[in-house]
Amino acid sequence: GSSVYRDFLERRGTGVHHLSLGHADLGYDDCRNKFAAGGIATVGESEVDGHRVGYLETEAILGARIQITD
Repeated sequence: GSSVYRDFLERRGTGVHHLSLGHADLGYDDCRNKFAAGGIATVGESEVDGHRVGYLETEAILGARIQITD
């Protein structure tokens, strides 16, 4: 099936898919909202081991996506 990783590999080949960021003083929703206020969309969200994970559409400006976690 399709996944963000498979799509990346088919589109770009091997390389850095994402950088993961967490912020001790800023919760997940606040972090996502700050990026959104700056025009950076969330392109996927899920829950992994009880933690929320989101991917931000930063590939065009950074060459990789940013992953935010709570």
